[in-house]
Amino acid sequence: MNHDFANSSLTPRILVVEDDPIIRTIHQQVLASLGCQVDCVSRGQAAIRQLHCLIWAYRTFLGEMS
Repeated sequence: MNHDFANSSLTPRILVVEDDPIIRTIHQQVLASLGCQVDCVSRGQAAIRQLHCLIWAYRTFLGEMS
């Protein structure tokens, strides 16, 4: 299956919410390698602000629940 969205207007934009910088970088690199546009934040409050401003832009967000 081809996941290269880079030349498509359907490029998925994903918000990664992760406090661990190493895990955040891994998520960013894997998703980018699949052709996704990735935004990363480290805290829930930052994610809420980002979603408030750009809710229409994201296909999904990735974060842990604890």
